Amino acid sequence: MQMIPISSGGIVSIGYDRNARILRVESKSSNIFDFYNVSTHIYINFLSSPNKTKYFHSSVRGRYKVRKIKKD
Repeated sequence: MQMIPISSGGIVSIGYDRNARILRVESKSSNIFDFYNVSTHIYINFLSSPNKTKYFHSSVRGRYKVRKIKKD
């Protein structure tokens, strides 16, 4: 999955697997989370949002099954 660097609050990069519908979010603290069954529409809106941290908290966090996959 290709990660796209962003600089917004505590988020440093995001990626998306269209086939698996997984949204991956990497935080500044090196945590990486996979969110499951996320539509392409949500991913596109996340990328184009002027405030990605606010969008993440209002439209992603707490709305999808999530798994922490990495902590450095």
